[in-house]
Amino acid sequence: MYNVDANLGKKRVEVTSEGAHDHDMDEFVEKVKEAALHVLKQHDHFDILTDLSQAITLQQDRTQATTDLLEWCHKNGLRKSANVVGTLVQKMQINRISGQSEKVASFTSKAEAERWLDEE
Repeated sequence: MYNVDANLGKKRVEVTSEGAHDHDMDEFVEKVKEAALHVLKQHDHFDILTDLSQAITLQQDRTQATTDLLEWCHKNGLRKSANVVGTLVQKMQINRISGQSEKVASFTSKAEAERWLDEE
């Protein structure tokens, strides 16, 4: 199960994922892109806050879609992407998917992630 929201006040796309990643990846990717474009209508950039702390590790067959989505975000105004993780394996997977980009970071709490995103 997942949820995607555009938080215009914080210039942020907020994603929450719980349990298995058994949802339609194409639909998920489109929802994230739509939320990002919604933020970009009012701002020149956007951040992403993803809470994966209650999700299982992403299945291997879904990592390419996630990599492609992150690349799209980089090309379309992404400033920072903060990921709240529940396991070291999730953190390692995010590092691999992001190519260890300086724009992407992992945290063990939502408060830490939000502080980092709030930094200019």
